[in-house]
Amino acid sequence: MAMMLMISRYVYEGEQGITVGPEVVLEVVFLGMFFVVAALVVAWRFGKVLKKDTAHIMDGIQNVADGVFDFELDTSRPDEFGEVAQGINNMASGLLQREQIRAAFGHFVPPEVAKDFLERYSKDEDMLGGERRELTILMSDLRDFTPLSETLEPEELIELMNAYFSEMVLAIRAHGGVVDKFMGDAIMAIFGLVFNEDECHSKQAVCAGLEMPERLEKHSAERMKAKPGSSPLKLGVGIHTGEVVAGYVGSHDRLEFTVLGQNVNLAARIEGQTKAPAPP
Repeated sequence: MAMMLMISRYVYEGEQGITVGPEVVLEVVFLGMFFVVAALVVAWRFGKVLKKDTAHIMDGIQNVADGVFDFELDTSRPDEFGEVAQGINNMASGLLQREQIRAAFGHFVPPEVAKDFLERYSKDEDMLGGERRELTILMSDLRDFTPLSETLEPEELIELMNAYFSEMVLAIRAHGGVVDKFMGDAIMAIFGLVFNEDECHSKQAVCAGLEMPERLEKHSAERMKAKPGSSPLKLGVGIHTGEVVAGYVGSHDRLEFTVLGQNVNLAARIEGQTKAPAPP
């Protein structure tokens, strides 16, 4: 527009006797075209970079939506786009750390309990307390564990117990059970903690209780074959269904999820009765 105004001025003055040569017109037109092309090139380059950075930010947002947090956006831009990218990086880092804590937490408590705890903790709820629920409790215990442990080195004992627990947990988890805790060589498992209207938790516990000695017998045979002279492993299982209180006990500084009540004690007593001469 500036160039057109300049041309109009020259033409107007030319009507008053001022002669405007064609070289002036060409010069003006050239300058106008040069600035227009330069502006278009700058705008195109800026738009291309802007589109690329916007696409990266959208990819980062999509990664967060898909649950992928191990990424990092470029934050070299000294403007709002750089600040947005840095904010997304900080958010992804926090979410990744939370998922790592959840995964690590799930190795110490049942994953279902870990998820419930994190949801309650994020709402700043009072964690202590529980609720009455009808659940099935399974108690298992290795037979003659004390004399067996006295004949093994600590490293061998840990290896033995880890292998034993691994087999038992597979049987419990296969039938919908949740391992509440390990007590020495004993296992306490809960069935029905995760509600499933298509499954009977007492039946699930019985199926797990039948599979556990089968797995242990197979594992014990493999162990005796690998280490001749090893003693066979046997266990007892007690199962009882009844109303218990399921929730968090302890203090505000140290919590533990568990189930309490007379029916839990009864399951432990039933397990204690599964010794010779009584049937396993």
